[in-house]
Amino acid sequence: LNYYLKYIKYSQPKVIFCFLDHINIFYLLGELSNTKTILVQYGTKSWDMGVFGNKILYNDKNYEKFFVDYIFVHNKGLANLYNKFVRGKKIVIGSFQGNFCNLETKKKEEINFLSSYRPNLNQAEWEEGDKVVIKCLYKLSQKNKIKFNISGRSRDDEIGEKKYYSSLLDGDYNFISKKENPDSYYVMERYKYTFSNFSTMIKENLARGN
Repeated sequence: LNYYLKYIKYSQPKVIFCFLDHINIFYLLGELSNTKTILVQYGTKSWDMGVFGNKILYNDKNYEKFFVDYIFVHNKGLANLYNKFVRGKKIVIGSFQGNFCNLETKKKEEINFLSSYRPNLNQAEWEEGDKVVIKCLYKLSQKNKIKFNISGRSRDDEIGEKKYYSSLLDGDYNFISKKENPDSYYVMERYKYTFSNFSTMIKENLARGN
């Protein structure tokens, strides 16, 4: 904490931004350094991971010592949850990243499945549902002669990700590399039919009317 405070004193920023709400030090910096702080919600929140899965952080005992000037959140429900352990103004804006998407983009008449591949998690936790969804979608694409795409998620294990999906599908499909296409929002906006079984982006896509 002292390192951060000394760096802030040295650099004298007008505002400190953060997209990671599970870093407890950030909630202390604003008042201790007399600097405005802004927190932006990144991704969907759940009760088993992140800030709300951390009972030491997500605790009403922290309310008096935690402060952020502005917290931008997806919805009113999340604003109420942040209100339980951190002071400051909560502003509902939906998805910060999703708000910059171009709604007028011409879309391909193809299926795009947003990968939920997570090599670092117990595969049994998500594989079962993943297999059912992707196999049904692939059969649907074959029946209607629609090109099937999988938008990759992993930068570090792309080979393993390709191998996993190839083991589920009987025929050809187009794999969209995350390394070559790092902007997932840009990729998603170019397909008319987008699906996923575990992604914040798919909720954002629905909210935009896609």
